[in-house]
Amino acid sequence: MEKDIPVGPLDSRGYWRFQLCAWGFLGGYLLTVNLYLWKWKPILLKTSKLAVLMLVSHFIARIAFSRKAFQTGRGTLLVRVMIACALGAILPSLVFYPLGMLVPHKAIPFRFIWFLPDYVRNIAILAMWGGFYAAFCFREISNRAETERMRLVASSKDLQLSTLRNQLNPHFLFNSFNLLRSLVESDPPTARDAITHLAEMMRHSLSTASHNTITLARELEFVESYIALERLRYEERLRITADVSDLIRGRRIPSMLLYTLVENAVKYGIDQNLNGVDVSCRIWLESERLWLRVTNSGMLSHESKSAGTGLANVRRRLELLYGNDASVELCELDQTVVAEANWPATSEPDTAPGMS
Repeated sequence: MEKDIPVGPLDSRGYWRFQLCAWGFLGGYLLTVNLYLWKWKPILLKTSKLAVLMLVSHFIARIAFSRKAFQTGRGTLLVRVMIACALGAILPSLVFYPLGMLVPHKAIPFRFIWFLPDYVRNIAILAMWGGFYAAFCFREISNRAETERMRLVASSKDLQLSTLRNQLNPHFLFNSFNLLRSLVESDPPTARDAITHLAEMMRHSLSTASHNTITLARELEFVESYIALERLRYEERLRITADVSDLIRGRRIPSMLLYTLVENAVKYGIDQNLNGVDVSCRIWLESERLWLRVTNSGMLSHESKSAGTGLANVRRRLELLYGNDASVELCELDQTVVAEANWPATSEPDTAPGMS
């Protein structure tokens, strides 16, 4: 049993609903099986006794709650319940023994030994209530443990996603600052444009830091700024095309996912061919799933180990967000490296210019 989980707060609505249902059931059962009591005095006596037993049960529940009885073993709990029921049944028997004299003689046989069977009967009633209460408490514990487990799982996922969410590559920032330094003197207007693009990337990275998914339109804006900077660096060596329908720009995409795949395609495609790289990006909707395909000229066998790390990052993030309902694959086809991912499509009203 989890020792840090409180059991059945006595002021909760669930507890009082349980008490009313349990004693309503017990009272209805006892009055039904004792049809000979259908006279106002026996009914008043039985109803009053049930009210006292309910009060006694509440005190037993308070003691169990204060002493954390449900944090012990099942055997110890059973013994304590029986002792509590035996002690709790004494009061109703003592109170209602003299009141039993008010009931006609024929209504209650064996009047001379009335106290003992009544005491045993009260123990049995409290024991039945105790069984109901134990079931209620164990159900509450199970529900709270499950809720806590789900909360911890969600918290763990958020932490992992926060860690895995690919922010700006430090090497990219370093290269960008070197580019800006060279442009400041040789081409100030271009340097200003480059600073604007870099600022847009930083703004986007910060604004989406707490979001696991964003709209495709916003992700495209970020990738556009990245491509604009890389074109200043590689010039004609970087050739990129995109095929994205305006109808799906409001759909959600894991933040930095497209950027990660495009960055890998540019970086490792350029590294393999001094003449440059051809990068193609296509995003489409099919059967209520978003599909993303990024290709670059080159060979998979020459991919850097860090490219595999980036792909593993993407795969893990998709798994955390969508479980087994998403996938990402990397393969080589006709001297072209193909990275393809798909996941369930969701939408959000948002539009933005497309990637050029």
